[in-house]
Amino acid sequence: MTSWNDNVNDLPGPAADVFEAPPAHLVSYAPPAAAQIPPVPPPVPQPRPASFGMSAARAVGLVALVFSAALCGGVAGSTLTARTMLALMPKPQTVVVAASEPVAQKAESQAAAPAQSTVGSLAGSVYRKVSGSVVEIATNSGTGSGVVVDAGGVIVTNYHVIAPTSTRSRTTQKITVRFSSGDSRTASVLKTDQTNDLALIKVDLPAGVTPVVLADSEAVGIGDTIVAIGNPFGLDGTVTQGIVSAVHRQYGGQGDLIQVDAAINPGNSGGPLLNAEGQVIGITSMIASPVRGSVGIGFAVPINLVKEMLR
Repeated sequence: MTSWNDNVNDLPGPAADVFEAPPAHLVSYAPPAAAQIPPVPPPVPQPRPASFGMSAARAVGLVALVFSAALCGGVAGSTLTARTMLALMPKPQTVVVAASEPVAQKAESQAAAPAQSTVGSLAGSVYRKVSGSVVEIATNSGTGSGVVVDAGGVIVTNYHVIAPTSTRSRTTQKITVRFSSGDSRTASVLKTDQTNDLALIKVDLPAGVTPVVLADSEAVGIGDTIVAIGNPFGLDGTVTQGIVSAVHRQYGGQGDLIQVDAAINPGNSGGPLLNAEGQVIGITSMIASPVRGSVGIGFAVPINLVKEMLR
């Protein structure tokens, strides 16, 4: 940006003559009266050569006109530049709402639509569907889980949950079944399958308790979403969720197991492993862990083996 002195050099005559005595209207400050600064006498005007061509006042006026034009040009240029920049800048993207459907109506229609299944709502939906059929099983040696699979009061669990503490007599083991309603029943043993770690016990069902739906465990695939319900460490009605990690897995002397990554802990044994529709695909039986707790490797006995026991 050029200074005023640079602009004056374009005028005819000596530049020094023009600014020796600037008019009062070009002075940009005035000292306050309280400072009591003595007035400065005006300088004596110098005679100008006849060839100068204009008076000092006219020269200063021309300078002011030039400066004003430059200033206006600068403002106009700045305005033009700003408009040009705005024109070149990308316009912000906007969300277009269809004119045929007001925003308020659109929100209401979305709220009325059924919510899609999510991680949280899936497990909750399965739990609400089957939780009344999942039971806690207590014996002389500990607690486990089970699930009602027949309207006649048949409950499936793991064999190791109800296994007798003594090999001499099974009657020494008292089996108590507690339902989510708080009702308790004493159970009797119907069938056992030690090889597959399964057992069927029977009780008189409280009112309102219904059996679960058994799925086809051969249709289970790797990556399927699963939900486990049981009583880990005596915490009844605990829900965990995960996926099927492998099928037909052999582990711990057992074969054809369903491997899952859902959290399974001591006390989950005998509880149901369910698919996204709330159908039982297996009975949780064991975990692989160096710390006696879940590390994301659990196993379930396929429900098709239970179906064979029920025949």
